[in-house]
Amino acid sequence: MQPQISVLELYFAIMMEKNKHHTEVGDNVFVGSNASLIAPLKIGDASIVAAGSTINRDVAPESLAIARPIQQNKIGLGKKNNA
Repeated sequence: MQPQISVLELYFAIMMEKNKHHTEVGDNVFVGSNASLIAPLKIGDASIVAAGSTINRDVAPESLAIARPIQQNKIGLGKKNNA
């Protein structure tokens, strides 16, 4: 028995696929553990993405991509509250 799909569900599934951003990964690419690839982007052939990196721009072929989020300092959060 096949599941029943409404026309509306089918329409939304098609529209979601059209609006998705895709990541293209070239040949012989190494992506380290816990790396985040934020689409849309292209990773060129024979490139390396460092572990723990957040990549949001294209990576040229035969390149090493290392990226970390920008540091943010929250003033006053390290102070003890002696209420």
